[in-house]
Amino acid sequence: MASVQAVHYERQDGSISTTWRVRWREPGNPKLITKSFKRNTAATKHARQIERLLATGEYINPRNNRTTLTHYITDTWWPTKSLKPKTVDSYRGILKLEIIPRFGDTPIGDISGADIETWLGDMTRDHKSGSRIRQSKTLLHQILGHAARHRHIRYNPADGIRASVTTIKKLPRFITANEIDIIAAHVPARYRALVQTLGYCGLRWAEVVGLQRRDINLLKRRLHIRRTLSEVNGTFHDVPPKTWAERDVVLPGFLVETLRVHLNEHVSAEPEALVFTQPDGGPIRNSNFRRRVWRPAVEAAAIEPLTMHEMRHTAASIMAEAGWSLQAAKEQLGHSSILITADVYSHLFDTSREELADRLDEVHRAAQT
Repeated sequence: MASVQAVHYERQDGSISTTWRVRWREPGNPKLITKSFKRNTAATKHARQIERLLATGEYINPRNNRTTLTHYITDTWWPTKSLKPKTVDSYRGILKLEIIPRFGDTPIGDISGADIETWLGDMTRDHKSGSRIRQSKTLLHQILGHAARHRHIRYNPADGIRASVTTIKKLPRFITANEIDIIAAHVPARYRALVQTLGYCGLRWAEVVGLQRRDINLLKRRLHIRRTLSEVNGTFHDVPPKTWAERDVVLPGFLVETLRVHLNEHVSAEPEALVFTQPDGGPIRNSNFRRRVWRPAVEAAAIEPLTMHEMRHTAASIMAEAGWSLQAAKEQLGHSSILITADVYSHLFDTSREELADRLDEVHRAAQT
């Protein structure tokens, strides 16, 4: 309940001055909050607005939404996050370069949808990449959503705003199984099993370099993905898989034998020993491997420049060629949802529908006899 109280002051000349003070209490807080007005009508209007907001649950402490975005991120939002090191590095970069320069000194209650749309438009005009613009908008939306849930602002001003970025969706590039083996033949022996594991099983880079001896079950033809070795700014971090879920990856028979030889020749006997290492036994650094091993091998194989992530696309194409279902591919690749698998790779599995149509022809012909 909000009340209006007249407060009288005696001026130095002896005349009386009156201000109108609105008083109210927040839910769960016994301390009175006050705000003064020069006119009774303005004070009464404010008191009625406070009562309405309290009744509907929309009330926000006026002190909360005066916090600047920088202080809110530092003091309130960031301490609630439990993030993987690579995500921390990504968020810090977006905050430092995109969000804080624009909104850091702005009280969170003053950030409007129009401000956000203008910011996104400016990023487009500054030729920021589509992914950078989407990531920046997503992170700001997440922060402001947290502020809205915790009653620092009434609503999230980023709701309903889309990063209007026009990008051409490119089909994932992949190579053939024969080309995988040609690349593998041009790398040092200690890396051949790694190349084939990437190309036939579709592991992410951090997953394959994080594999330990205990994760390989040659008898059951399984790789158990329980951890990843994520490299951030030159430092390795042992973190859970990307989707926070362990999984088993099925091995083709030839790769079982390749890994058996690799384990005998290049991996120590300890269960926690890394399966793929540099010659000195340390973890493989992505940049060093690309420069010293990967690019020379791809060039020697007479293949156009190829990223290691495109080996993951290659694995998906081989699965499709081998007759796998989208669901089986989703489980092998470790996607959190089959919608992701379908969005990226459905074109590779279209031939299976043609085969099903041929079977419908067979059913039709059989029905005519």
